[in-house]
Parts: sequence; C-alpha cells; structure tokens
Amino acid sequence: MAPKKRPSRRGKREEGKREGREKPEREGRKVGKGVPPPSLRAPSTPPSAIALPPPPPAPEPPQICYPLKYPPRYDEKLLGVELATRIAGRPADGSTAPVIGPARATKVIWVDAGDEVLVHLDSLRVALRNRLIAVSIDLESDQTGRTPLVCTFALGDQADPAGLFAATDELPRGNGLLASRWGAAVQAAVWNSLLSLVKDHAAERNLAPLGLTAVDGALALRAGDPISAPPAVPGTTTPPATGIIK
Repeated sequence: MAPKKRPSRRGKREEGKREGREKPEREGRKVGKGVPPPSLRAPSTPPSAIALPPPPPAPEPPQICYPLKYPPRYDEKLLGVELATRIAGRPADGSTAPVIGPARATKVIWVDAGDEVLVHLDSLRVALRNRLIAVSIDLESDQTGRTPLVCTFALGDQADPAGLFAATDELPRGNGLLASRWGAAVQAAVWNSLLSLVKDHAAERNLAPLGLTAVDGALALRAGDPISAPPAVPGTTTPPATGIIK
C-alpha cells in the first residue's frame, strides 16, 4: 500500500482562502443578498389617505364702536384734563371715579415708604411745542409747602419709528427737596398716563399704538399695524424698556 501524502501547509492556506471567499457568497445567496427583509419592504399597495378636517375659519375682527372716545389730536386744555384723570387713578375701594363733574378728584395723596405728599390735580397744566411736552403740577408737603414741579419730554416727529420713546431730564424742575424725593414718581405718572392714552386711542380702532408727537398747541396720536421686531439672539438678555431716556 502506498503511503498517504499529507497536504502541505501552503495547500491548506490556499484551501482556507477559497473556503473564506465562497462562504459569504453561499450565505448571501441563502438570505438573499441585496434584498431587504420582509419587515423593511414597502407595502405593495399604499395605505389609504386620512381625510383631515378643514381648518376653522379665521375669526372676524372686532367691530369699531362709534363715536370714538379718544380723538387723534388733543389741545393743551383737553390733554390736561385727560392726564389729571389718569394720574388720579381709581379709588381705593375699587369703584369707578367720575371723570367730569364736581365729584371728580382734584387732589390725591401719594404714600411711599412712610412719606406722604399731596398732589393737586386741579393745578395740572400742559404746554405743547414743536416735539416738546411740558407738564406742571403742584405738590405739597409739610417741609416744602405747595410748589410746582415741571416735567419736560422731548419727542420725535411723525416719521420717527421710535414714537413711544422720549427724552427727559434727570429730575423735574422745581423745589430741589421735593424733586429729589418725588420727582421720579411725577415723571413716571405723567409719562405712563401719556402711554396709556396712546394705547387706548389705538385699541378702540383695533390698531397698535405707534407713537405720539407734539406740534405747537396740539398732541397727535399715531396708530397703525403692529411693527414686527426681529427675534432675540440666543444667549442675550434685553433689559425692559421704560420708554424714557434720561
């Protein structure tokens, strides 16, 4: 009997290589190479479309009630009455204060941190010049007596896009002791009354407040479509604006 020949190491390596190349091909043919499994195959027939309900109709804009309460222009006398009414605010019991007549508030007391001052609303006077508003109002305290404080606000013109901003002094003009203690409160009360007037004028017309400007002897209120502001940059904070630049 002839002796058996053992395969050489080189033959084993070549045979192993052939088996390694042929095995993936056989396995690929078994599972279907290049064909996705049934769970990933697209359905032969598309699913039926889902009918969505139609969108609701747009709400109708609110109606404008005539006659309008707030005119687009105020003279000095009419503006003074309007500001005095708004500075007076509502009574402490929450009732509605009369706007005209003998029962209308002519004096109010401001209280802050234990200090009190008497505000004479019937003394309020307004002067309107080109892009300038001056408001004088008498305040009275035990230390100073009755004395006027004068606030001035510089406004833009009709084309100014920042129509709801104004420049003013650090403190009103008048008695230094009274101005240092109550001047900021007087400025805020007068300016907030002006802003609320512009807002109410625009709201009854279903518009947005755009600004106010002064000409000789008259104050003009502007309203129109709202102005869209650009989105804020992420990571930045913007301090709240008061509308007054000192």
